[in-house]
Amino acid sequence: MSDDGSGAGLRIPSMLVSYEDGQKLINFWKNADKPTRDQISIVVEFSMQRPDNRVEYDIWYSSNNDLVLDFIQDFQDIDK
Repeated sequence: MSDDGSGAGLRIPSMLVSYEDGQKLINFWKNADKPTRDQISIVVEFSMQRPDNRVEYDIWYSSNNDLVLDFIQDFQDIDK
């Protein structure tokens, strides 16, 4: 998707779901009756088991975003 210059203010929450979990969601939707589908709400809980007390993460960004380089530079101290 390209940015026409107006996209910097948009904030759309998103997450990645495994193929298998995605299929479960799709199958549930396809098999549910309309009253059930009308009431569906997805709640996400982020719980990570880290016995070594460290958090692992990935940072994804777009190469056409000028602000990302500033973020990476500012984030270096926090990352340590």
